[in-house]
Amino acid sequence: MVYFAVKRGHKVGIYSRKSDLDKQIKNFSNPCYKLFNNLEDAKSFITEPPKPPFTIEKCTCCGFDQYNDGRMVNYEELKLHQESLATPIVIYTDGSIYNLDKKIGAGFGIYYGENDPNNVGLPMSEVTLKGPKTILRAEICGILYSLQALENNPHKKLLYKTDNKQVVHVLTKALSTWVNTHWKGGGVSNQDLWERCHLLMTRRTSRVSVEFVKGHNGELGNEEADKLARVGSGIDYENQLKYT
Repeated sequence: MVYFAVKRGHKVGIYSRKSDLDKQIKNFSNPCYKLFNNLEDAKSFITEPPKPPFTIEKCTCCGFDQYNDGRMVNYEELKLHQESLATPIVIYTDGSIYNLDKKIGAGFGIYYGENDPNNVGLPMSEVTLKGPKTILRAEICGILYSLQALENNPHKKLLYKTDNKQVVHVLTKALSTWVNTHWKGGGVSNQDLWERCHLLMTRRTSRVSVEFVKGHNGELGNEEADKLARVGSGIDYENQLKYT
């Protein structure tokens, strides 16, 4: 039996049919996938972290330092590159629920900075159609959405800022325990989303940090993420009105 492992595509996973593979890579920018005859090898391919962008070695001809692709090292450029990697991308996230007339809209907001084109407020359905609509699930979806968007930049450190203490607790403490015990005992709320978070975080070569910020306390990033989250839940609510 053959296994098609999709490391980067519309949905990361392992597929047994070529038609399913095609669905995941069609119209996806720079997909990453591979064919395996062994299921364990396919799983390892998906979960292994990306290789570093370069290594430095001595040129056998002249003895000068060069990258492994043959380019000579410019240490001024290298220093700037290393400094940029050391500075994390700061991402504020928030979740929102809009409940009216027995219809619930759920959305998330992601804020990178003033006038950043990646700032977004979207309905939870952009990430998952499963499970209940809650503020917690909406915020987890925001983190998932941004992790997916930043997959092409795996070497950059990420710093998430959220006013949700449960998100901070899970991502800094509980998640590693659940994974190490193979989710034994069951009963882990939102396991479907946490598993996806863990997969995306472990595929990065750089650190992903999470920091708690007090909500509605005047911190610009938190306030903007909150506004965007309400936009996302509003879109979800309006979509229900359209199709019901």
